[in-house]
Amino acid sequence: MDALIVFIIMLLSAVGWHFAIKNYGKAILGSTLTIVLLFQVAVIISAGYFDPFFAIALTALALLTAFIAIIIGIPFLLSRKNRQH
Repeated sequence: MDALIVFIIMLLSAVGWHFAIKNYGKAILGSTLTIVLLFQVAVIISAGYFDPFFAIALTALALLTAFIAIIIGIPFLLSRKNRQH
């Protein structure tokens, strides 16, 4: 259940950033940074301490979030390209 919630938050972040920011790369970066920071804060609050393996979790989460943001952003990118022509 926790993984589903994190996945939904990733999707919402990607959609929100791609909707708000017209630049495809900046939207991916914004979405990735938002999720990574939120997740790390949530882990620190939940565990009560800074996880010594945070770098591994941060890297894995960043890659997954960036991949999701790339996929979610494709329709936004195509729609914006079609409007320019």
